[in-house]
Amino acid sequence: MPKNYSRTSQRAIAYSQKDLETAVEKVRKKELTNYAASKLYGIPASTLSDRVNGKTGNDWFLSFRKRHKLSIKKPQPIEYLRKRMTDPFVIHEYFTLLGSTLEKLNLNDPHRIWNLDETSVCLDPTKTKVVGAVGAPCTRTTAGSAKENITVLTTVNAVGIKLNPLIVFKGSYVYDQWMADQNEEYDFEVAYSSSKRGWMETEIFYNYMVIIPSLGEERPVLLIYDGHSTHVDERVVALAAENNITILKLPAHISHLLQPLDLAVFKSFKSIWDKKLVEWQRQNVGFKIRKKEFAEMFAQAWSQTTPKVIQNGFMKGGIYPFDPNVIPKEKYDPAAYKRWQNEMIYKGGQRNLAKLKSLNQSCIDVLNKEMKIDRKLQDIIHVSAENRAESVNYGISFEELLLKKVTQKPQNSRVKMKRIAKGAEVITHTYLEKKT
Repeated sequence: MPKNYSRTSQRAIAYSQKDLETAVEKVRKKELTNYAASKLYGIPASTLSDRVNGKTGNDWFLSFRKRHKLSIKKPQPIEYLRKRMTDPFVIHEYFTLLGSTLEKLNLNDPHRIWNLDETSVCLDPTKTKVVGAVGAPCTRTTAGSAKENITVLTTVNAVGIKLNPLIVFKGSYVYDQWMADQNEEYDFEVAYSSSKRGWMETEIFYNYMVIIPSLGEERPVLLIYDGHSTHVDERVVALAAENNITILKLPAHISHLLQPLDLAVFKSFKSIWDKKLVEWQRQNVGFKIRKKEFAEMFAQAWSQTTPKVIQNGFMKGGIYPFDPNVIPKEKYDPAAYKRWQNEMIYKGGQRNLAKLKSLNQSCIDVLNKEMKIDRKLQDIIHVSAENRAESVNYGISFEELLLKKVTQKPQNSRVKMKRIAKGAEVITHTYLEKKT
């Protein structure tokens, strides 16, 4: 459909607008049936039925879109838990913790604020568009299943510096022919590991935390990542504490609103990756991409992801510069946002109440000093002042009072024990050189 729609043909209309209005009026008053009015005035039954029921036509809808500058969009899929967990209470608590942590560690330097996250890199470039002849289907030759993915783990800071990324291949071992050749032009070195399913595992994550660079020489350092079970381990926390690294976990299921890598970086990277994969497939029709070729192409695409994109991700997440109000209220569930507003009003009233009590106490102290009121009278005044303050009604509903008393049962953060795969060891070219 063209962007600027205009009718190119005229329909043969055998009835007038006045006849249409008269027919609609008679049908609504039940003087005539829809069929009888259609035959009497020569109006199509479907047209008459739509007018009686108030149903608009395609032309009206197209004109409405044009008047209000609207467009048809494909909604982005989002899992139910993400939608439910977009709770202002949870997000406000996260930003409160983030702000206090930045202040406590005196982190005004973006070089010391890092974000870590993993993503799946698809071996089928399904989103890239191509140019083809009008009326002819356009196909793309691919080898293997479109569901094949490879897990990668990346770490960046608020300035745009990249640490060594990690590729997790599917297998029990890591072979030397899987590793890409070293490229001195890159400011990072690719690390490799493997698991039986090609997924991230706790042991792999711990080994990655051991071999990655020390996140710069300055301390302390803040490392932000999600609370996935593979990222939670006592040894990881102990290792971070030894190196003066503070770990801050993002709230579950809402990293799409808070995590810099999800907000901007991965989108840019995968766009670059998709183009490289299409180019490779055109030159290697019918072949499956080898692991070494994947590693080389990944390193190229990751190196082309610019620091500006990474900085933009930290800004969108409200991390640097720190912005606790970065998420617009339209992102929240309306009912949850209303409860949160009422809670903020209530807490504001509580703060005013505390100030009132403090002011009353100050007045009492002055009176005791100047008028030498005895202890018994002082106690009476103090008690009456508290009673008056507690009798203030802030219009809190029963539902809000109930929500304040009900607490959610803490989730069991215990990670299931898994048998460690032999490929869980994380290696790089530098590691192999030192080992040999």
